[in-house]
Amino acid sequence: MESSIFDYLPSEFSALFLMGGFFAIFFAVVIAIFLAVVLALPVTIYRWWILRKARKLGIRGYRTRSFFWRLVPSFMVRSRAQKMDEASLLGAFHSPENRQNAKEIVRAELLARGVSGQTIDGWHAQPRQLTVPPTIKEAVSAKKYAGLVRLRRKMFAVLRPLAVVSLPLFLIVGLVTSEKEEKQAAVESRIEQQAQAKQRAAQKAIIADKQNVPSETSPPMQIEKDVLPDAAIPQLEAQPDIAKEAAQTPPLSSKEQVASEDFYVIDALPMAAQKVLKSETFELVASMFVLALFSLVFIGPYICRNRAVRILLLRPFGAAKLTSALKKVVLREVGPVGLVYTLEDRNYKPNMFVTFFTLLNSSFLYMIGPLFRPSVRIASVKSSYTYLKLAGRLSRIYRPSIQNFAIGGQAVNVRCSNPWWRRVIDLLMHSSDFILMDLSIVHEGSSWEID
Repeated sequence: MESSIFDYLPSEFSALFLMGGFFAIFFAVVIAIFLAVVLALPVTIYRWWILRKARKLGIRGYRTRSFFWRLVPSFMVRSRAQKMDEASLLGAFHSPENRQNAKEIVRAELLARGVSGQTIDGWHAQPRQLTVPPTIKEAVSAKKYAGLVRLRRKMFAVLRPLAVVSLPLFLIVGLVTSEKEEKQAAVESRIEQQAQAKQRAAQKAIIADKQNVPSETSPPMQIEKDVLPDAAIPQLEAQPDIAKEAAQTPPLSSKEQVASEDFYVIDALPMAAQKVLKSETFELVASMFVLALFSLVFIGPYICRNRAVRILLLRPFGAAKLTSALKKVVLREVGPVGLVYTLEDRNYKPNMFVTFFTLLNSSFLYMIGPLFRPSVRIASVKSSYTYLKLAGRLSRIYRPSIQNFAIGGQAVNVRCSNPWWRRVIDLLMHSSDFILMDLSIVHEGSSWEID
């Protein structure tokens, strides 16, 4: 018979050991549940809000858990199908997310209810289940809308030159400010080192007096002002004690000299340019330009809110030269008229440079967007949840208008997986006021869109 460690311990120790293990496991489980709730609760609330908004819009995704999960047995799928109405079964049969064996069970259930196979295969969602309400809430006359289009054209014409001027000014002011802070930090570090050296010398003197031993002092050194920033010299001269202590402090190391002297772009410029760039007037002018840019990006969309039509751009995929020409046409002619949407491909996709800086800080889009005029991605559809999320984003009023101004009227794109592109096109078609289609090249997808 095998023995355990508890055989060699008193019963009291065995009980304490087991109790400690039980409490350790209990607290570990409680902490794990708490972390799971804290992390999952915001995601759950956000998903609930997306689904609630889609239900209010009347958009359905037709995803059913029993048909989607792979571990659900067939008898439970059949039981669930028998409880659903005919319209829900037809939608679930055509949903790209549901499993193939679940679709076969749904088809058998529909055939058992007397629905023909032609009706099942040719089913299409009702228009009201594919239509997002328009952004224009009130009727607008053609003359008034033409005036709004002219206003948008003028704003776009001013926005790009303003971004060309504001972005360099913003970068220069940021560079000057960072270099000032680095120099000030170097000065404070140098003065702190000198104060510490003075304190150590005083402590040595006190110890030497107590022991009646003369203190050893290093020979005085001259203050090497050339290794200090210019701002440090007046502070040292104004404080004789610190200046005297600085004479006994070793000079800056080569690394500190590089940090305090070299790699300062502003100091490499002529004195007149340094004086201008470091002045408060230059900073004020740069701030005014940046403020004007942000004001135009945010006030312009507010003026044009509820007054922009949705335009769907349908085009052949894989045509690089054609897509490049279309982008110019959109910027010049279509973008000022309304909000343009299209599907993403390798030729019409977000700019990686703009995407990188936007991920760092979303406000960068409003500064570099008018300059590069890229196409930004508003959604990536690969499931019913992301499909409903796209519908919710289409229903927004102010945010699409801001994006339209920030990218100078360029079309925004929707990325979708291959099983979902037809559903996305259906949603965009029924939710758009105008459809612009390029028929230069007609592929299979273009033929389906025409039909």
